[in-house]
Amino acid sequence: MAESSTTAAPRISHALADAKSKKGEDAPAAKPPATPDDVGAFAIFDGHGGKPFAHVCAHHTEAGIDYGSKYDVLARLLAAGNGKLPSQKDVEDIFWATDAEVGAALASAGAAQNLGGCTAQILMALPASGGLECMQAWVGDSTAVTVDMRSGTEGSVVRSTFNHNPEPDGQGESGPLLHMAAVSKACRKRVKKEAKERGEKFEEDEDEKEEEEKVSKVVGNSMAGSGKEAVPSAQMIRDVLKEMKHKDRSDEHVAMLLRAFEREKLILSYNGNHAKYRRSCFIYNRPKEKDENMPLTIHTTEDPFRKAHADMMMTRSLGDWKHVAWILPHPQVERFRVPPSAFYRTVIASDGLWDVVSHDLVAEITRNAPTAQEAAQKLVEAAKDVYLGQRSLELPGDDTTVMVVNLNPSQLEWQAPREQAAVCCSLM
Repeated sequence: MAESSTTAAPRISHALADAKSKKGEDAPAAKPPATPDDVGAFAIFDGHGGKPFAHVCAHHTEAGIDYGSKYDVLARLLAAGNGKLPSQKDVEDIFWATDAEVGAALASAGAAQNLGGCTAQILMALPASGGLECMQAWVGDSTAVTVDMRSGTEGSVVRSTFNHNPEPDGQGESGPLLHMAAVSKACRKRVKKEAKERGEKFEEDEDEKEEEEKVSKVVGNSMAGSGKEAVPSAQMIRDVLKEMKHKDRSDEHVAMLLRAFEREKLILSYNGNHAKYRRSCFIYNRPKEKDENMPLTIHTTEDPFRKAHADMMMTRSLGDWKHVAWILPHPQVERFRVPPSAFYRTVIASDGLWDVVSHDLVAEITRNAPTAQEAAQKLVEAAKDVYLGQRSLELPGDDTTVMVVNLNPSQLEWQAPREQAAVCCSLM
């Protein structure tokens, strides 16, 4: 894809390059500004456990299911902003609605593979006050790195997004996930207790005793069960938070938990036989026999070697309807400004790039490329050098999709990086 062009270099433009693996799960999307003062929107959706969800969000049809533009995420965000950047509430609502609506549409299609979700990394930019107002929204591990094109190659990373993964020393993603699971378990117990007090017959799990025996190991349970259990009220959630002595009892936090419970009930109305499987939540290192790197993962079963074993290396995503209940579609949203005198490039890429190329190398390659198209292509080539050269694979080990977005409010020309000062030494 060539960069868009006008008489002068556009303030906001993009280029794309990719290298496909056998998976074919990446789905890029772009809506460049229609006019010089318009909003530009760019995204990469990376599927896992199947490609339909990512491709539907990006308005692709290669998945074999064509829903037209109905679930086009960028179109929804642009419509919500109505010529401006969308509010944080609008972004959050669109992510949650997309998860619910696309998930239901794909589940209705009947294919089990349709229940795999996707990551999302989105960048929107709007000319304002001589510079650019930008917004990033994401879930999962498709990363964005913004590079200062007017600096030397060293220290040119202006900002980068962080991955939503269970690493405890990262951005604290494990804590909220475990907290939500614990709240869920406490609510389920309260629902059962109140039902019994009313003299109602409550259908127990077949192996309820066995599950309770594992309580010291089980982190928590999801709420909805087979779909017959009631979603807890906001007041019940507040009462449970108080009993747990949890500090955050704000309306926003309660609303988030309530939203998650309602989502789980929706999912299990389509996939009820998955209820018990989704309830358990474990976080621990993947066994060395499965992965020599032994990363921390989120499991739905205590034994990682069982046939039903499934794990995830991220704590947030869109459309994950067959993993742990608390992997939610709640986006991280950040805003930043590009000053009139600056020239930035934001590299948006799927994890096929970030698994093998560091942020520093990405910045160096991007800074040294005269055009966004050259930068995108060279970044893909750097990933292929690892997959095909160092690892001797026939195809990349994962889809590698790279989108480079020029953020250049004053339409400055590219300049080669300043050479680093030579380091001299004297002979003794």
